[in-house]
Amino acid sequence: MVPFDEDKAAAYYYDREIMVRVPDDMPPGIYDLTVTVAGNARAGVCRSPRSVYVVNRYPIDPVFISFGHLDTSGQHQAEYLERLVDVINVIGPDMVLCSNACNAGYVSGALASLDIPYVINFGNHQFPGHEAWYGDPVGLVDYGPNISVLNFGLPWHCDQSKAKSLLNSRPKTPIRVVNAFEPNAPIPFLDRQQIRLIHDAHGTGKKVADFGATPTRRIGKTNSESFRIVRFLENSVASCTYNGHETAPVPYPRESPPPITLSFKHANDGTHDSNAVTVTNRLADAITNGRVCFILPSGEYQIDRGRHESLVTSDDGQYIILTIRLNIPANGVEVIRVEPHQSAEE
Repeated sequence: MVPFDEDKAAAYYYDREIMVRVPDDMPPGIYDLTVTVAGNARAGVCRSPRSVYVVNRYPIDPVFISFGHLDTSGQHQAEYLERLVDVINVIGPDMVLCSNACNAGYVSGALASLDIPYVINFGNHQFPGHEAWYGDPVGLVDYGPNISVLNFGLPWHCDQSKAKSLLNSRPKTPIRVVNAFEPNAPIPFLDRQQIRLIHDAHGTGKKVADFGATPTRRIGKTNSESFRIVRFLENSVASCTYNGHETAPVPYPRESPPPITLSFKHANDGTHDSNAVTVTNRLADAITNGRVCFILPSGEYQIDRGRHESLVTSDDGQYIILTIRLNIPANGVEVIRVEPHQSAEE
């Protein structure tokens, strides 16, 4: 339960605008938004699943995962996307950029277990009606004061006035990203708006390249069996390719085992007060600051490696979710053990 105030001057017919105050001790993570309406003909409960993301601090040098054109149009393709989500959750980036999606229903279901915010657009393979799921194809997402992501799900010959207006409203944002359908944005637009990264999944040309004077790093889709890890440093793209290659993405063939896997010693369901997880990285690149979550009975715990990130207690007080960050070496294995905390006397 959170306190809120209504902006009564903004009320119109059935519309209401409120400002919610998040408690200082609210643990980080993704939350459902549930609103109970009472006292009128529209009384009931409105629920928006996984629509609120709480962080302790905003990223300075963000990490993005990007992919697109995965042709997720049915169950088989959605299962691949769901397996990709499992990999992304272990990598633990700040945001996911998805371009040129197809069926909003299957995509939304496959991404339901993603523990990270994502921005998505629909391109030339789109199923009708995706706006009912994800809204206007042109929009802006702020991630704190340092990052603004423009979602532009239209060809660049279409009207750009809304995109320009949205970016002009953020004149001091140092990291400006465009999640696009196509990469051929006008160079004057990219330079004027100081776009640091444009991600696309449908364009021609070299898949990793610099455009304009800013410069803007273009990161494009190479195939439908891969993804990219994009790391920023000092407001510019520092890396976005795999194994030192000039343009290659991280490979993940659809019929192969996931490149990063977790194997728990016991069921990770809160029934064991000690557990261990084996993290296997089959990639030629190390994973920096990866993430693992333990579900445990309530109590105090200690870990033998990694960095404690957060601890969330369930509403009934019976369980905790302990999140740990760790570095996973290339072609390597890490084992993390968690045990009940023991005092010096014990």
